[in-house]
Amino acid sequence: MFEIDYEFIPPLSYRDSTTSSFGTEMMNHNRPEEYLVGILKQEIIVSRKKNDGQIIGFVSYKPNHLIKTKDGKSIACYYITTIGVTKGWRGHGVANQFYRSIEEIVKKQTESNFVATRTWSTNKTHIKILTDLGYENILTIENDRGSGIHTVYFSKKIFDNE
Repeated sequence: MFEIDYEFIPPLSYRDSTTSSFGTEMMNHNRPEEYLVGILKQEIIVSRKKNDGQIIGFVSYKPNHLIKTKDGKSIACYYITTIGVTKGWRGHGVANQFYRSIEEIVKKQTESNFVATRTWSTNKTHIKILTDLGYENILTIENDRGSGIHTVYFSKKIFDNE
């Protein structure tokens, strides 16, 4: 986590939790322990190198988490709170596999039929991964992470439960 900390906007170590909103009152607290403790209370999938077991990425998520959509409705989803891949392993499909793994978990249960996550508007690589996998923008909070940097929520319906 420390390798990828400052690649996030805001950095992970500046956040109070994995699901809180952003804004100036939250910035510059520099509390990596709080964020890490929050991740450790969630479901986690880790990817490791085959030869030496070194961690190359992880995804943390919350089953049955409620998020709001553009029209103000709340949906229950498997909410991906943090996804990170070390620099040397980016572009090798690790993030795609994390999303596919969570989608497979969702297919095996009946409580929630959505996977959702959020990112920031200038994180073009993550947004491309999400759109290529069929995720749709469900909410944008303008200037949430600073001037011109919006928080963007994406979700994907995995199965019909109606």
